[in-house]
Amino acid sequence: MGEVALIGPELVHKAIENFQLIRESDLSTIVPLDVKENLSYEEVPVVILDWQVKKSRNKEVASVKVLWRNQLLEGDTWEAKADMISRYPHLFPSTPTLA
Repeated sequence: MGEVALIGPELVHKAIENFQLIRESDLSTIVPLDVKENLSYEEVPVVILDWQVKKSRNKEVASVKVLWRNQLLEGDTWEAKADMISRYPHLFPSTPTLA
């Protein structure tokens, strides 16, 4: 979006709109973050929403759709299944081994 110069009554009207949006927002969705010194934080996966396998000519790539905790909009992304299993094994049900 481009910047718009607001002056006079338009500035006051926009400020009141923003204040009302903040006041009416649901504060229960705010989750405290563990912010590091460099002002970064780690996204925390909540649940696996879906699975898919994409096939190319030579290989198959398994992906999982992950819901992330700290994202308010578009909180889910497709990630490589192998990477997610290695980093977050608690999200995947244990598969019984055949003896």
